[in-house]
Amino acid sequence: MFQIDHSRAAYTLNSFANALNQQAIAFNIHYWGIEPFHLKNPMHKHSFYEICYVIDGQGVYSDDGIQYALDTGTLFCSRPEVWHQISSPKEMYLVYVAFEVDPQQSNKEMLERFNTLYRTQHFFLPHSENTVSALLWTALIKQFESPDLLVKENIVSIAQALLLSFYTAFTEQEEKLIQLPRGKASVYLLNQAKTFIRDNLIQPLQLDTLAGYLHISGRHLSRLFTEGTGQNYVSFVQSERIKSAANLLKYTNDPIKDISEKVGFNSVHYFTKAFSGKMGQPPGEYRTEQSQL
Repeated sequence: MFQIDHSRAAYTLNSFANALNQQAIAFNIHYWGIEPFHLKNPMHKHSFYEICYVIDGQGVYSDDGIQYALDTGTLFCSRPEVWHQISSPKEMYLVYVAFEVDPQQSNKEMLERFNTLYRTQHFFLPHSENTVSALLWTALIKQFESPDLLVKENIVSIAQALLLSFYTAFTEQEEKLIQLPRGKASVYLLNQAKTFIRDNLIQPLQLDTLAGYLHISGRHLSRLFTEGTGQNYVSFVQSERIKSAANLLKYTNDPIKDISEKVGFNSVHYFTKAFSGKMGQPPGEYRTEQSQL
């Protein structure tokens, strides 16, 4: 069980996370609650959503005249304008948040998504301990186990993620999976490969070694470079070595021998030959010229 000051945690949540705004959607928060000793509330209704999660204990949830058994791990949604009541024969550890979507600061798509929860019949979810919403509840409450290390931005970020997760948790619709733009996976792989090369120029950087790191074949990696950069793999690596060497020559006083080793050349002679071929002048002349600019 959480070792927290429940009153202070609830006060902090209501202070820090009373309005949660993202680019696509904004939530107005009416209240957060953390009640480790919940027993009973009267039959009532709201004009907004109230999402509750049972951290520990048993009880009964009455929704529109129908009773549902509450147990540890139950996640449920009290929908607007629906009469409901929560009761427990013994103390029940209950956390909850009441909110509505701000239509003026939310885009049409997100507003329509949350409006579907008004009609959902998928509002009572037992055995939800491993759902995203339940895990985010846990992550949020655990923030208060170290009260001297609280970071407002952490609390707000988790709270935002929690509210966004409720749509997925309670929706009955099977939405079409987001279709990633074609070719994006290749772009990400190529960018990862480029970053690895630039950060590890001192290494041999064999094609098959990097391909293994990326969990793809050497042929696939070679094709990515040819199609994505217009260079073959070896040429790209050589260009990055020379580019890095040029920066070190220009902005540091490191000896040329040290620079050649830092960018992955086995000998100063080979480095000088490669640098001259790419830059049109040997490293020493390049450094002298750059220092006079």
